[in-house]
Amino acid sequence: MKFSPKIGNRYFLFLIMYVMLIAILYQIFSPNLDLSLGASLLLQHSVFFLLPLIVYASLNRSFNFIPVKPLSGRNIIYIILISFAMQPVMGIISFISSVFFGTLDPALEEYIGGHPVTSIFLIGLMPAITEELTLRGVILSNYRSLHIKQAAIINGLFFGIIHFSYTQFFYAFFCGIIFSYMVHYTGSILASMLAHFLINSSQVMLSSILGSILSGSS
Repeated sequence: MKFSPKIGNRYFLFLIMYVMLIAILYQIFSPNLDLSLGASLLLQHSVFFLLPLIVYASLNRSFNFIPVKPLSGRNIIYIILISFAMQPVMGIISFISSVFFGTLDPALEEYIGGHPVTSIFLIGLMPAITEELTLRGVILSNYRSLHIKQAAIINGLFFGIIHFSYTQFFYAFFCGIIFSYMVHYTGSILASMLAHFLINSSQVMLSSILGSILSGSS
């Protein structure tokens, strides 16, 4: 299977154009579909990320773009510690971004603080699989010829862009760099998947706990 930065760049450009096209079609037909936010998120991850991945793998007749190997117990501990250490930094970045660009979509914020099991599946697990297979799978694998510093910065930039949000761009850029280094040093995409899941899921749980406290005190 051939790898090169050009292939990674082309895949990302295709993905952006593809997502924009699907988003336009969704806006046209969504009033008739009447989907809940949860169903919409599930559809987005399936159509935006998984479908192109399946096509990419089918065309190349290989899944070698996914660097998978078991994580050692030591690496798992490091990943857990780094994931929680990242969150205060992400919080500061998010706060600064919100000053200039506003907060997240209120509907999404409300959903994050909703039923924890559903929220963890759609906001914690699904992105940890679909986004990681795309950014740290297809794209990062095609940057093997680049120095990890350069590859991580480009990957972080792409990760920020794919969120299509000024508010999310900067902390996603930061996360993309760290996730890229995790995959590079462990040789496994399971590292970034675990970190991604822990970060998103802990935010869901924190929002759920805070919501319960606030509703109980009112």
